[in-house]
Amino acid sequence: FTVTNDGDTELTDVRIDDELVDDAVTFDWDGSSDPATGEGVLSAGETVTAKATYTVTQDDVDAGIVPNAASVFGTSPRGDEVTDTDDVETVIRNKPEIRIEKDVDKKSLTGDAAVVGTTLTYSFTITNTGNVTLHDVALDDKLDGVYDIAIDWDGSSDAATGDGVLSPSEAVSAIAKYDLTQGDIDASHVVNTAEAIGTSPQDEEVSSSDTVETVIDQSPCISLDKSTLQTNIDNASAGRTVPFTFKITNTGNVTLHDVTLTDHLDGIYDVVIDWTTSTDDATGDGALSVSESVSGTAKYDLKQVDIDNGSVTNTATTEGISPLDEKVSDDDDVIVHL
Repeated sequence: FTVTNDGDTELTDVRIDDELVDDAVTFDWDGSSDPATGEGVLSAGETVTAKATYTVTQDDVDAGIVPNAASVFGTSPRGDEVTDTDDVETVIRNKPEIRIEKDVDKKSLTGDAAVVGTTLTYSFTITNTGNVTLHDVALDDKLDGVYDIAIDWDGSSDAATGDGVLSPSEAVSAIAKYDLTQGDIDASHVVNTAEAIGTSPQDEEVSSSDTVETVIDQSPCISLDKSTLQTNIDNASAGRTVPFTFKITNTGNVTLHDVTLTDHLDGIYDVVIDWTTSTDDATGDGALSVSESVSGTAKYDLKQVDIDNGSVTNTATTEGISPLDEKVSDDDDVIVHL
């Protein structure tokens, strides 16, 4: 402050009232332009300085400004009080920011864990990294099917702020859960992105996102079981028809497509996979979901050479393709004794 007696008479009882700093104003009477007058007195034209200190509060930062008005008073020799007022504003730069950090309890899944229904637990830490209080703080997890999203406001680093509010540097944790689907296993991973959102005192929305991935081990596998009604035929004759049946099963953990059956017996015919017998008809022709089975049939007419050999061996192969284009296959054979 700079206080000047602009009049032509001496002023006494000179004081400053500043509500912002209460009684913390200090005059430098020894440094006035006429120190001989003493404390609290200003001669005509005399100037004296004063100072006060104020500690900025969080409310000030949130408001973005510190307004300060002060009044000076003095008394003339005739007892008249004179006064003057001045004000000043300090602008505080708002810097609203928020940060989210995300983690998952299972970064990779193999073996028995890489199955439908395995639960992933996600953990989050949301921190106010700016200089203003944030309100309406929320967590938005983008993964379809995530559930039990809960922010632990009681356990935040500044629980006094209440739910949905973060003071500067305050951090709060959260959790969410997700159950693995077949689509995730077929994709070989689960990618989850979450976003933290908050609003500044000036209604400016801030956000932050983080992504975590769980890698899933694919174990594509297929099984073929081949059989016939009679593995021993007495008095066999050339031309007799031998029927064969097949059962193809997806024994892996991923969906298989382009499932085929090849029978290697020369002369076999009517080799058919009957997709209407599938245990999961929702997958459609040529595809097998995990544990799904489908049946097939084929026919073979005995030849004299088979009878002369005393048996006929029939070997077949089934193949399928995994979602990552890995080919899997299995063979099985059956011997018919003649």
